[in-house]
Order: sequence, then C-alpha cells, then structure tokens
Amino acid sequence: MAKAIRYSAATVKQLRVGSLIYDRNEVDDKMIFIQKVVGGSATLYTLEHKPLGKTRYFLKTGNAFEELVYTKEEVVNNGQRYQQTDPKFLKTFARLLSDCNEFTNSKWEAAFTTKTLAKMVDAYNRCKQQDGSGIQSVVYPVSAKIPAKFFIRLGINSALVPSPVVRETKELYTRHIVGDSRVFGTPTYAFEDQGSRTSTNLGWTATAGLEQKILGGRYAWGGQLSYSSSYYKRQLLTGGTTDAYTDQYNYMTPQNYELSIPSQQPVRFDGIVKEQTSIAELSIFARKYLFTNQSIWYLGIGLGYGLVQSDYTSSIKLSTTDKTAPVYLGEIVRYAQPHTIRRGQLGGFGEVGWQKSPKFGVVAQFNWLYTGLLNLQVNHYF
Repeated sequence: MAKAIRYSAATVKQLRVGSLIYDRNEVDDKMIFIQKVVGGSATLYTLEHKPLGKTRYFLKTGNAFEELVYTKEEVVNNGQRYQQTDPKFLKTFARLLSDCNEFTNSKWEAAFTTKTLAKMVDAYNRCKQQDGSGIQSVVYPVSAKIPAKFFIRLGINSALVPSPVVRETKELYTRHIVGDSRVFGTPTYAFEDQGSRTSTNLGWTATAGLEQKILGGRYAWGGQLSYSSSYYKRQLLTGGTTDAYTDQYNYMTPQNYELSIPSQQPVRFDGIVKEQTSIAELSIFARKYLFTNQSIWYLGIGLGYGLVQSDYTSSIKLSTTDKTAPVYLGEIVRYAQPHTIRRGQLGGFGEVGWQKSPKFGVVAQFNWLYTGLLNLQVNHYF
C-alpha cells in the first residue's frame, strides 16, 4: 500500500473538490483555503461555517484582498425595536471596482447574499473584458449553506417525586401477594402520606440541537437531543388500610416468612426509597418569540421519543398499627430485589426562555417522560 501524502496550505495554491474550487489566502493571520465564487479581473471568495456561523465574503483585485462587511444591529427608538443596517461592502466596491465606466453605482445592489455579490462581481469582470482591459469572467458552483443555528445547553434538574401512595404502597403491597390467586372484586386502598420527606432530589441535563427561525424571526422550529440524569432519595412514612388482602391472601418477606394480614388491618410503611434515572431523548420543537426593549423571551413546546433506564430500590418495613404498640411484621423490598426499568416511550415538554444577547440565555423547562423533570439550563448559540 502506498504511503499517504499530506499537503497543507503552505504547499498547495488551489484545491478542487468535485466542482468546487478553493484558493489559498490569508484570513485572520492564518493561511487557509477559501472557496472561489467568481474569477476574473476581480475574484469573489466565500468562507462558510456550516451550519454554525455567518458566511464571510472576500474580494480580490490586483494586490488588494479585503473582506466585504455588512453590519446589522437592533436599536430601540421611542419604544420601537427595529433593525439598523450598514452596507459597508458597497463602499469597498466603490473603491475597488470603480475603474470600469460601464459598471456604475446604479448597478450595485444592497442585498448581502452569495447570489447578489456574485452577480455584481461578474458584471464588473464582463465590463473589464469588453473594454479590453480584463480577462474572462468565470462563475463557479458554490456549496449550499444550511440556514440553521446550533445551540447547546447545560443545567440542573429536579425530579417530580411521585406520590408515595401511588408508587411505593399500592404497587408494593399488591405485587407481593402470594398464595391464593383468586381476586374477590377490585381492591380498594385508603393510604395517605404521614410525613414522607425527600433528602436528595437533584440531577443534570445536557442538550444539543438545531433551530431555524421563520416568519421574520417571530417563530422557530427545530430538533434536539438531550440526556438527563436524575436521582432522588426519600424517607417514606405512609399508612392506611386496604381490602387487597383477605385471610386467603398472604405476603412473603425476603426471609421467606409467609404472613397473613386480615382485611382492613391498619398498616404502616416506613423505609428508604432511592431511584437513579437516565433518559436519552430525541425531540422536535416549536417556539414563539416575544421581543422587548431589553431582551427576548420565547415560549416553546416539544414532542419526543426517549429511552429510559431507572434503577429503583425501596426497602420498606411493614407494621400493623391497631394495637397499643405497632407490631413489626418484617421488611420487604419492592419486587423482592432492586429493580431496573428499561423502556422506550413518547414524551413532551414545555419551556420558557430568556435571552439577553444573541448568544447566551437561560431556559426553564418541564419535561415529562417516565417521570416529570423540572430543568433550568443555560443556553449558548453558535
């Protein structure tokens, strides 16, 4: 196998990639290859950062090599917000492309696009060629720029801890029934929280996505990939009664002690609940932007599909409470051992965002997929 040969901008003057032409030029004190759009007496180049940044344009005539600049900024006047533009590139054209009598200022357009700039430079080259002082003009193919903004987010989350009545008592109580499998009607429950408290409830969320604004920037749509890790730990204390157990129904402890609880026997659950959940979600979203004099707000909704893995343990002590002193009946664990839940499912989210600058902002989001997550994240747009 032949050894690969490496070339650099210091040794190669021009590259061809398919139908695209790249010339060597110095930009920002670095020798790089930039794409040629028009060749001739004047040469137009473009430097694109797809899809993360703005397109830059450069004009070369003789020994001159200058960047074409078009500035745009938001200003507020009498409470009204509007865009203030400055087509500085027209002054560059007037200075470098004014030596052809046929190519007058009346032909210069203010639109700062690849198509318009190429048309103007090509017209100048044709003018120079017609009066015999220039060379043939050539318009080259250009690569298409993806009109989207890339963003990343990083922040913290807090899980919406489910009710102990629903998650740790009803399900745990019924899933440990053994013995007779007959069911006499639908079980009823009367459990209530008697002082459960959460000692830890914190996680983190990272998001990367693409956003495309539409309708003058008032709306946007896009897609994103997010990963969330959440953890909570809670001291559970709840109790009540149920008719899920009759004299024919029993439960079994991890030590294989089979115990029977009469119907409507008051019971109490006391123990530690822990859950570590990881969620990877791919979603699409839509946003509505609201502009103020000082900043930008937006409201958003999204729909996605995610993969969930949740490691859950719930070591619960079960006691009867109908006597003077509660009678300890033993310790049971949900599903008889630490339980791992893996599933894929649909989810959704709503969000409120705020941007002080075009690049940075914060967003508060409520996401529901397997469990509810409240997220607070910092945005960075490229």
